Amino acid sequence: MPLFFAELGRHPALSATELLIRSRADGAPLALGPFGPDILLLEGSEPPAGFAAALGGTIRFGQVLETYGGSPTETQVIEAVTAAVGTRIAAGKTTFGLSAAALAPNIPLPSLPKLRAWGLSVKKSLKDRGSARLITGTGRLLSPVAVAKNGLLTTGGDFLILIERSRWHLARTSFVHDFEGQAHREFDRPVANPASGMLPVQLARVLVNLSGTSGTLLDPFCGSGTVLGEAMLLGWQRVIGSDISMQEVDAARANMAWLANRAGRLRPPELFVSSAEGLDRTLARGTIDAIVTEPTLGPALRGHTDSAKLTKNADDLKKLYRRALAAFIQLLKNNGRVVMVFPRFHEGRIPTTLSDKNLSTIGYTRLTPARDLPAALRTDTTPEGNLRYARPDAKVVREIVLLEKKS
Repeated sequence: MPLFFAELGRHPALSATELLIRSRADGAPLALGPFGPDILLLEGSEPPAGFAAALGGTIRFGQVLETYGGSPTETQVIEAVTAAVGTRIAAGKTTFGLSAAALAPNIPLPSLPKLRAWGLSVKKSLKDRGSARLITGTGRLLSPVAVAKNGLLTTGGDFLILIERSRWHLARTSFVHDFEGQAHREFDRPVANPASGMLPVQLARVLVNLSGTSGTLLDPFCGSGTVLGEAMLLGWQRVIGSDISMQEVDAARANMAWLANRAGRLRPPELFVSSAEGLDRTLARGTIDAIVTEPTLGPALRGHTDSAKLTKNADDLKKLYRRALAAFIQLLKNNGRVVMVFPRFHEGRIPTTLSDKNLSTIGYTRLTPARDLPAALRTDTTPEGNLRYARPDAKVVREIVLLEKKS
C-alpha cells in the first residue's frame, strides 16, 4: 500500500479530520500512520488529482518514494536522493531541497550542517548530468513558501527524510499550500466588513470539506460570501447563500462576481435575503445536502466584558441557534450534514452549543470524528469532542460542530 505524508497546520485535529473526511469523500480513504511534531504519515490508495489542493488545513503533501530499515546513513541518503533528483533533471539543470523530520517523539535528526553536506554531495554526484542547485532553509524543514518560490515542485524536487524508530523514508513533496492565492481571496476581494467578523478563507474551506459530501450547499448566514466562494472553487454543483442583511447579500454578490471573474467558469451562487429561521418557508424541503455556516457570533467584543454579560450573550445565541437548526432540519435531505461554528466566550469557558439531548429532539445526531484521532493530535478539541479554532489573540474561540440529520 502506498505511503503519503502531510504537514498539518496550526490546528492539527482540524487539519487531520478534514484530510481524512475529504479522502473518504474522494473514494480514496487514507489511514493514519506514525506522526511527529511536524509530519503525519498516511497509508492508502493514491488520492485523485487535486486532492491536496482542495484541502484548507494541510500545508504540504507528498508521497514516500522508498522505505529503508534502520537509521539513515550518509551513503544511503546520498545515493537515494541522487537517484531521485537525477530522474528529474531538465535541460541540463535542476534545483532541489533536502529536509528531515521525525515521525515519533524524541527521535534524533541530522543537524542542519549535516543535511547541507549531504545535499552538496548529491549536487557533486550529479555534476556529470548537468548543474544542480541546492536550496536550504533555516530549519530542518524547508518552508512551503521556499518550496513554491524556488519551483521545487516542477524541477528537481523537495525531498524529505522521514525518520521512525526502526525505519526511515525518502519522500518527495507534490503540493504546498497556496498562501498567495489564499491571501488574495481574503484581502483583495472588493467588499469586506471586519466589524461584523471575518471568517478566514482557510477555515471556510476546511468547514466545507468537513461536510464530507457534495451536491447542494447552503450558507444561511452567508455574510460577505467566504464559505460560498470556497464551495464554488471546490466544485459544488449548487451553492446557495442567504442573510438577514441586504447589505451582506449585496457584499456577497459583489465578492462572488469578483471571484468568478478571476477563477473563470464558476457557477454563481443563488443569493437572497432571509432570516435563518424563515428559510424553511423559502427553500424546498429535503433538497439540501449540506449546510455550512458561521452564524452571527453576537455583539462585537471590545476591551473587557464581564462574564455575566457574556453568559447572557451565550444564552441569547443558543435560542437563535436552536430556532435556526429547527428550520435547517426541514431543508436537509436524509443524512444531510450541518457544519456550524458556535462561539465559546471568556477564553472558551462559556459555550453556546446545544446539548446532545436538544439536538436529538430537533432531529440531529452529533458527529465527533476527532475522537478517533490519537490523543496527541487532539490538542485542539473541546471536552465534548468537537473541533476548535482560535487565533492566538482571539477573544472568541470557534467551536466547530458536525451534525447529521437522522434518517
